[in-house]
Amino acid sequence: MEDARRVSRLKTTVGVEIGYNTIYMVQLQGGSNGTLHFEKARSFDYNPQLDLNSPTFSTVLQNALKEFCGSSKRVKIWAAPKLDRARLHHIQIPQVKPSRLS
Repeated sequence: MEDARRVSRLKTTVGVEIGYNTIYMVQLQGGSNGTLHFEKARSFDYNPQLDLNSPTFSTVLQNALKEFCGSSKRVKIWAAPKLDRARLHHIQIPQVKPSRLS
């Protein structure tokens, strides 16, 4: 019984990236030891001419989230901007020993 209660408290996180004409979503489930596990991913296309500040885009995003997540209220949402237009050439990623990678 205790395990069932603990599993129900595990957090689900949905990552959302708004691309040029596609909304990308990924769902991660929190493990009991604090790790994250991949559950599923999906993309939703939208009209790139659509103003991202418009009520129409809000409706498109809301419908995509409902379709992807269902009606769960226990979901944390993490969002990213339109990364396909981001300038990342100046970011340096340090080398990591293979033994430190999971």
